[in-house]
Amino acid sequence: MRGQDRLKAGGPLAKEATEI
Repeated sequence: MRGQDRLKAGGPLAKEATEI
């Protein structure tokens, strides 16, 4: 679940990262 880490950064790929 690395998507949550990207969500913290607030990046536009955060949504895609959560799917992966």
